[in-house]
Amino acid sequence: MYMKLLTLLLLVFFSTTTLASQDAAINLTSQVSYYLDETSKLTQNTIQTKDEEFTQVNKEKISFGHKPNATLWVKFTLHNYETTRQNFILEYVGNSIYEARLYDFKHHTIDIIGATRLNKFQQNRGHAFKISIAPKSSIDYYMQAKNHLSSIKLELLLWKADAYAVAKNDYFSKVFFFNVALGILVVYNLMIFFFTRERTYVYYACMTLGSVVFS
Repeated sequence: MYMKLLTLLLLVFFSTTTLASQDAAINLTSQVSYYLDETSKLTQNTIQTKDEEFTQVNKEKISFGHKPNATLWVKFTLHNYETTRQNFILEYVGNSIYEARLYDFKHHTIDIIGATRLNKFQQNRGHAFKISIAPKSSIDYYMQAKNHLSSIKLELLLWKADAYAVAKNDYFSKVFFFNVALGILVVYNLMIFFFTRERTYVYYACMTLGSVVFS
C-alpha cells in the first residue's frame, strides 16, 4: 500500500516538473534544414558547397537510424529582434551523442563557439552551447553531429540562459529526490524481509537498488 502510494506521488512529481521545464524552451527542429554526409568527408570548410542539397525539417524531432560512418550537418539562422544583447543556450537533445560542434559562418569566419558540454552532468544527455547575439541582428549557424554508438537523431531546443539554468536545476533536483525515495523503498523492503524472511522483498530491494545505480 505504502509502496504504491509513494510510486504514484513520484510519478506525479516527475511529470509536473518535466512539463514545467519544457514550457521554457523553443523547439527549433522544424525551423532548420539538414544534410546527411554518408561518408563524413565534408568539413567546416567545404560544407557550404552542399547548401542547395539541404532538406528542410517539418517535424519537432527526426531520426536517421544507426549510421556510424555518417555526419549530420544542420543549418539554421537565429535572430535577436530586441534592442539589447540576448544570451541563449542551444541544446542538442539526445543520449550518447558522440560529438557535436557549432560553427558561426558570419563574416566568412569559422568559429567553434561553445564547449560541447556545459557540465559533467550532461555527459549522456546531449550537448549544449552558449550563444550571444547582438541587438537587432541575425547569425547563420552550421552544426556538425556524429554518433558512432546508436542512431543519429535531431532535436534542437533554444533556451533563454536563465530559463535553462532553472530547468536543469529543477531536473537534477527531481532526480535527486527520486533516488532518495527509491532508497527509502530499498530500506523498507529489507526491513520487511528481516521480519518475514520472505525472499520476494529481497528481490524488490535488489530491483529498486538497480534502478538507483542505473540512474
